[in-house]
Amino acid sequence: MSRAIAVYYIFCPQRRETSGSYLQYQREIADQALRYGFRKQFDLEFSRDKVVTGKNGKPYWNGEEDVWFNVSNTDGLVICGITGSGKKTEGDTSSVDFNRPALSCGSRGPEHYRYEIGVDAERPRSVRMPLLLRCCSQEEIQYILGKENDCGSREERYCEENRTESSEQGCFVSEKKTDRPQFKFQVQDRFSQIWTLKESYIKMTGEGMSFPLKEAAFSVQKKVNGELDISCKQPGSFAQRKIDDYWIAVCSDFGEKARIVWQELKFPIQSV
Repeated sequence: MSRAIAVYYIFCPQRRETSGSYLQYQREIADQALRYGFRKQFDLEFSRDKVVTGKNGKPYWNGEEDVWFNVSNTDGLVICGITGSGKKTEGDTSSVDFNRPALSCGSRGPEHYRYEIGVDAERPRSVRMPLLLRCCSQEEIQYILGKENDCGSREERYCEENRTESSEQGCFVSEKKTDRPQFKFQVQDRFSQIWTLKESYIKMTGEGMSFPLKEAAFSVQKKVNGELDISCKQPGSFAQRKIDDYWIAVCSDFGEKARIVWQELKFPIQSV
């Protein structure tokens, strides 16, 4: 049986009556989601006193129980992923090195209770070719620009209409916007899809932006049933869903396909 990851998502548009900063408001939502998830999944009380951070800022549960979580926020949405057994682990958990990257799939040693996860969410946003060239593989760029649909003509037209100088993979894109809104939205949408996958991976490993994003190269195919078949050059189990305007990506270092349980929560979140 595959391990399960509970993914909670909470829509939180900014309101004038919100007290304090919007970021503080979202942090409170994230903490409420964690309290809800810990109680529902493990009958545990979540406490910030039992959270430690790795060298790149990733939070970890430092209690005795087998619990792993990750949170993410973007404008209008907070997400929280939780997994584990909730049972007490054998041995001294204080010896866990939270600063090392997540283990590759299938290569776990004595610290078998480590099951890293990472989550990320984002709406489609504008993208320039220099960013694509810096962060994406050539295959990813072709997918984002829709080259697979018409033998590269879209990529060529996009580059030609927005050319500033040549590069080894095509062209750089200037401030000028394409006059084809539908194609522009496709580029923004697919870039956000790939970007959230990359972010979920580096959040899973705990390496953050110190990891070269080009090396986490993804391939996305849509199955007949509408589900996404996602593969990556880096080891991991990946899942993704588009909810309203947001792409939500989940990554784990499980040795098998993770089972994702998606649940929307309403703020303020009611106790279990």
